[in-house]
Amino acid sequence: MPNWLSPIFPIEAVAWQSDCDLPEALVRLRSATEPAQFSSVVRPAVVGVCTASRVHLWVQGPAMSIGRLNRFRPRFVGALSHSDGKAVLIGQFDLSPSGTVAMAVVLIGAVSGAVTLIAGDLPRLPVALVGVGMAWMVTSSRRQYLEDIAFVSQSLQTALHRAPNMPLQPTSGRRE
Repeated sequence: MPNWLSPIFPIEAVAWQSDCDLPEALVRLRSATEPAQFSSVVRPAVVGVCTASRVHLWVQGPAMSIGRLNRFRPRFVGALSHSDGKAVLIGQFDLSPSGTVAMAVVLIGAVSGAVTLIAGDLPRLPVALVGVGMAWMVTSSRRQYLEDIAFVSQSLQTALHRAPNMPLQPTSGRRE
């Protein structure tokens, strides 16, 4: 993601050390995630791909399944490695490429609206309403982005630190 979006959608580098070796950590991560094509339509779920060399995850949930596609959702991109016999998941959360393009379009629209408003070429009320709508969209998307990072982080930490054969605990604090 370009650095110019970092104040709105921060890039967050993370590393979690597991209490198990790499093969077991991979099994745990896979059990905590769902393949994208089978994502949940009832509850939010962490979906994506988990291999030792590539972990690519995001949140998908019922609101997205019925038509609200959140272009500004974060994605986690990382890989498993090992240190002292324990698996370590290293990666970062950032905005997807489609989110970056969508945000560029929104910001270009906001700037062009401001310029036409200052120039007096458009009626003030419609341009002001569009500006308020864009500000609301960015604000609510940022809030959802940060909530999704917390949801994925909690799911990954739970998966990497649970006892063998222990079912995953439902994640609390996530709006449905």
